[in-house]
Amino acid sequence: MKVPRFQMQRIYSDGSKEEPKIYKIRDIQTDWRMGRRGFLLTSAIGTGVLSSCATTTIPPQTPQNERTGSCTEEINAHTGIVQSVRFSPDGRLLASGSSDNTIKLWEMPAGKLLKTLEAGKSIINSVCFSPDGKLLASGFSDSIKLWEISTGKLITTLKRNWSAVKSVCFSPDNKYIASGLTDNTIKLWEVPTEKLIITDTLARRTNFEKWEVPPGNLIYTLEGHSKTVNSVCFSPDGKLLASGSDDNSIKLWEMPAGKLFKTLKKHKYDVYSVCFSPDSMQLASGSLDDTIKLWDIPSGKLIKTLKGQSERINSVCFSADGKLIASGSDNNIIEVWELPTGKLLLSLKGNSNYNYIKSVDFSPDGRFLVSGFRDYTIKLWEMPSGKFITCLFDPAALERGKKANQYTVTNEYGQVITFTMPCGSPLPPGAICTCDCVPGTLYVAPPKSRTSTFCTCDKICTCVPIK
Repeated sequence: MKVPRFQMQRIYSDGSKEEPKIYKIRDIQTDWRMGRRGFLLTSAIGTGVLSSCATTTIPPQTPQNERTGSCTEEINAHTGIVQSVRFSPDGRLLASGSSDNTIKLWEMPAGKLLKTLEAGKSIINSVCFSPDGKLLASGFSDSIKLWEISTGKLITTLKRNWSAVKSVCFSPDNKYIASGLTDNTIKLWEVPTEKLIITDTLARRTNFEKWEVPPGNLIYTLEGHSKTVNSVCFSPDGKLLASGSDDNSIKLWEMPAGKLFKTLKKHKYDVYSVCFSPDSMQLASGSLDDTIKLWDIPSGKLIKTLKGQSERINSVCFSADGKLIASGSDNNIIEVWELPTGKLLLSLKGNSNYNYIKSVDFSPDGRFLVSGFRDYTIKLWEMPSGKFITCLFDPAALERGKKANQYTVTNEYGQVITFTMPCGSPLPPGAICTCDCVPGTLYVAPPKSRTSTFCTCDKICTCVPIK
């Protein structure tokens, strides 16, 4: 029996509407609040569907540029929604922040978990590396926390009110941190300086700290948005700060003065993500209106609107050479666009129809794209082919009684990448089984594991310190 598929159409209270789209019953998910986001059926299409439950069945189409990245349910990076993923400036690390109240640092592209930063009971909404790679800023539901990368030590907590921090970003000169908040404001903070200071002068108890946190390091608060500020981003040249808000607007602020330079208003609904091109000449924005818009900087003129996603755009980012834009959406699809043509190159899909992408980021060398998902997974993709590589895996995220194992493969660039799979899965040529060892140790596989065509889960693992 064929699964019935229906045509449905969104009509908004301002009179605008979208083209009818094809749905299966299980795909019909929406916000039923009436008003500007009310979901209505056209009388010609929807009424007939609901009254007779019969319509023409149209087979789904799979574009040639579609890729699927699938992991088993056991293979997770976190135990909560992956809210934010970011590569370090040198591409050697990846930071991920989650609703499970942890931040994880991963070795890239190996995919090995290096550190887990425990952040209390607050959800992490955003993570960002400092330009020099020494610090990580994380936006929480009540504060900003700064971490030292080399040690994983919490340096300081920046807090001036109880509003949730939706986005954090370092300035290119490493002097400031911008944060977008739910109280409709943007706060600009001074970055702590690295300096050897004495913290305890008692005899035989003298301690030294590397970071000096000046008191009152909130520089100023930018006010202008009328609703939550979802995303903030400095231009690479450091001259502007962009902010995207639930008030449907994007604002450009002159830095470091904090003066409002321009307001961009072309999106119909909430703006969830903003990102500057590497040359600071363009800005990309993703919105609840399911579009990505490209803006000329500094004129603020709308250059192009990219329409491909069928749900809200949660994250947009440029590749390091400025030739690609990636977007992550509620429809479980990452789309990669070519610039300046605006041509859709790739559609990268997760392994669930009821998933969504919260965050995407290109590696600095342009060889990889990473995506954080609602289903607790982090997926790594090869660029520009769009080939799915692996899901990052933390053994601590396994449910009790579940087992998984890992194997490593050296790619064409000589990089070692770790893959994860259920026990008993067939190994690809050249793969070597590894084992889940404690941090700081390395698994030594028995000789038979190196020649076996299957990845077994050994009851006894031999782990030795990493030299």
